[in-house]
Amino acid sequence: MTTAAFTNAGEMNPGTSAGALDIIGNYTQTATGVLNIELGGTADGAFDVLAVSGTATLGGTLNVTLIDGFVPTAGQAFDIFTAGSFTGSFATVNFTGPAGVSVTADTDLTDGIFTLGIAGVNAAPQLINKTLTLEEGVIAPIGPANFSATDADNADPSLIFNITDLTGGRFFLAANPGTSILSFTQAEVTAGIVRFLPDGGEDAPSFLVSVSDGSASSPAEAPTISFTTINDAPVIDLNGLDGRFFTEGALAGAQVDNNLTITDPDNAQMTGATVTINNIGNAGAEILAANTGGTSITALYDDITGTLTLSGADSLANYEQVLRSVTYENISDDPTLGGTRTQRS
Repeated sequence: MTTAAFTNAGEMNPGTSAGALDIIGNYTQTATGVLNIELGGTADGAFDVLAVSGTATLGGTLNVTLIDGFVPTAGQAFDIFTAGSFTGSFATVNFTGPAGVSVTADTDLTDGIFTLGIAGVNAAPQLINKTLTLEEGVIAPIGPANFSATDADNADPSLIFNITDLTGGRFFLAANPGTSILSFTQAEVTAGIVRFLPDGGEDAPSFLVSVSDGSASSPAEAPTISFTTINDAPVIDLNGLDGRFFTEGALAGAQVDNNLTITDPDNAQMTGATVTINNIGNAGAEILAANTGGTSITALYDDITGTLTLSGADSLANYEQVLRSVTYENISDDPTLGGTRTQRS
């Protein structure tokens, strides 16, 4: 006990291994002053207490440490400082304790009691499931088996999944398929209203996902994605072909299209192609031919149906080369059927 007014410009320890100190008079802690408080339990005498009969003017630093193996839990409170009245506040409050535990300093001192509260730290939520099974161009419903998370501090339905670095597709809500989204709640996932649509490309979509409780977030992680592509048919582009002319009695057939191109996003090879005269008029006299030299492609023509069949495994480039060589010839003495059919397609 001290009966004189006291100014703390250095350090004060109310007790050794927890104790109490009474000051009869006023207490002033300057900007350089430090008050050290030890917590060793919740019972009286297990934690430091400073009692001032007069006015306590606060400033400087409050250091709080744990002793005797004590581990406080959220919700506990310690009346560490009493005074006839308080003015000011501690500029800094330091706490040395286990992860997940923090202290809160009393801000309402009108009752003459400075209470130190124990609070838990808001833990970041954790991802549990992050997996998708997707098929090229097919909408996939998203459920708890795909995305789920848990949080020790907050109700799981309120958790928010955030998507970043998304390529190869988009998320949307079932009720609003035209609007892409990059965040959705666990409640929406549980309700089955979240969808994902791959963009139709051959590469698997990719993105990072994290989960947030509104203040703390888990690290962004790449999900496990199982992606199945669809075997798209090759596409032949006639490059604006607007017709070719064949003259009866010509020494060589008319080349059908020497600028066509073939593309296939799935394969670098083809195994077959057909060229057909759709409106054949002189069956047996109209001829389609192709130059297959230097390739593994075989050409077979049916002059009754007007169908040229190309077969054999070979590259897109070689099929493109052979198709560009296709010619049309008509050896009939009346290829236009008396002028009634002057075109073939």
